[in-house]
Amino acid sequence: MKRIALGLVVASAMAIAAPQAPATEFKGMQLGAQAVIERMKDELQLRCEERYTGKKECHGYTSIAEAETPILVTIGADGGIETIDLHVIKAAEFQQVAKALVSKYGKPQVNQRPPVRTKNGAHWTAEFLQWQRPDGSRITAGNKLHNLDNGSVRMQSANAVREETEEGRTRKATQIRDL
Repeated sequence: MKRIALGLVVASAMAIAAPQAPATEFKGMQLGAQAVIERMKDELQLRCEERYTGKKECHGYTSIAEAETPILVTIGADGGIETIDLHVIKAAEFQQVAKALVSKYGKPQVNQRPPVRTKNGAHWTAEFLQWQRPDGSRITAGNKLHNLDNGSVRMQSANAVREETEEGRTRKATQIRDL
C-alpha cells in the first residue's frame, strides 16, 4: 500500500513539474480562444469584416521575427480564433521566422526540403515545416513552395484542423463517387 501511495505522489509531482507546451498564439491571439475584436482593431490595426459563412476575417499588416507580412485572422461563428495566416514573407527573411518558431514551439515534427519544378523548367528546393501541437492545433511554415520570392506561416486551431480534414474526406468521397 505504501508503495502505491509513494508511486502516486511521485507521478503527481512529475506531472506538476512537467513543462507545459506554450499555447499556439501570435501577438496575444490564442488559437481557439475567443477573439477580442476591439483589441485586434486598436492594438494590431486590423480591419475586420463579416463573411457570408458567419465567420469574420480580420486583415492588415504585421511582423514576425522582424519580417513584415500581411496577416489574415479568421474567426469562427462561435467567436473563436480559427486561423492566423501570415502570407508573403520574403524568402530571404524566412530563416529568421523559422528560427523564431523553433525557439517558441520546439523542433517541428515535419522538416522537408522538396524539389519544385515549374512548367517552364525552372527548379529550386523549397522548405516545409510543420508542428502538430498537443492541443490539436497545427503550425505550417513554407518557403519557396510556389515561387522563389515568398514564404508563409499558417496557424490553425484544433477545430480548423478538424474542419480541413473533414472537408478533404468529403471532397475525396465526391471524387470517387463521380468516377
